[in-house]
Amino acid sequence: MAFYAAVFSAAAPAHVSLGTFVSMLAVVVAVSMAWNGMVAIALSQPRIASAYQGRKKAIDRQCGALILSLGVRQLVKRAAP
Repeated sequence: MAFYAAVFSAAAPAHVSLGTFVSMLAVVVAVSMAWNGMVAIALSQPRIASAYQGRKKAIDRQCGALILSLGVRQLVKRAAP
């Protein structure tokens, strides 16, 4: 859920009304619950779970590299004049 909160905080204006903030928070919670629910359902299938376990290390590395590159991009954008 922290990932979605970070995305929304980066995309939202600096000062939002309470209603907007609550709506954004509700969307973050709903998207997070939906995503995690879909992942849980998918990984509860033996065939999918087995395929994931076989490729877990590569998937984790790719996801880590993606998250790292997004972080570096944010740093570069903030450092630019």
